[in-house]
Amino acid sequence: MGNLIRELLREAINRKVLLLVAIFLVALTTILGMEEILRVLSARHEHDLANQQACRSLAKVILRELQEVEMNMLRLSLTEDVRDIPILEKQIAAATGDIEAVLSVLENGGEFEDVVPVNFMDADEIRQSIAFERASDAVYVVEVLDLMPKIMELHEYAKAMVGEVHAKCIDPDTAESRGYGRDVTYHLKQTQTLIQRSRECANKIFSDTNIQIEHLESLRERAQIAFAVVRYIVSAIVTVVGVLLFLVIIRQIGGILHERQRVLMGFETRVNLVKIARFPQGCSPAY
Repeated sequence: MGNLIRELLREAINRKVLLLVAIFLVALTTILGMEEILRVLSARHEHDLANQQACRSLAKVILRELQEVEMNMLRLSLTEDVRDIPILEKQIAAATGDIEAVLSVLENGGEFEDVVPVNFMDADEIRQSIAFERASDAVYVVEVLDLMPKIMELHEYAKAMVGEVHAKCIDPDTAESRGYGRDVTYHLKQTQTLIQRSRECANKIFSDTNIQIEHLESLRERAQIAFAVVRYIVSAIVTVVGVLLFLVIIRQIGGILHERQRVLMGFETRVNLVKIARFPQGCSPAY
């Protein structure tokens, strides 16, 4: 193998051809390497943007579930049918449980499956998986930490209201004498205050995330323009340099071939002169 390479490199034209091949491979590697770098940077940027969009979707879930809790708490305070109480209690527990699950994902990262009830002909609900990745060096969101105790307190108020409304429905006279009606009104006001404060925290998360998304989208647009410019510049430079080197090497090969042709013609001329000197005109060599 080593002898074969030495034999190839000994010939000047072979060396030039190998140099052309090397130039082509270097140009191809440069272009492919640049494309891979741009792809990695673009993928990282798209990942950050998708992560912020997931955070915004989780904030929407919190706002929606808070509205669900608020409506069901109001229905619970107004109900007079004991059969409605377990249904409303289950719906309130499901909503607060979803909020706690969302807060856990926002705090630690993970995946939340959002279930939205619908009234389609072929489906009763829509399921959407929302994946959020929290960076290891990211600071804790104050609003998330502030929401956790509020949701726990909201859950406790709901349990207290369920007991009071149940007692009021079973025995209205006794409930009235014990002031359960006033307790229900008090807890309803407390839950409305908690829901309002929780909604403010969720709106802050939603607003901050929207600002981050707008910033990332602006960065993406500028990055796409910059990537296109870099791609065109590098491709143009590689193409121009490659063509120039190609022309130079082709010219050198042509010079080598021309020089060999000139030497060969000179050699043939000398051979003819020797023949003429040995065998003057009219003579022919004897055999």
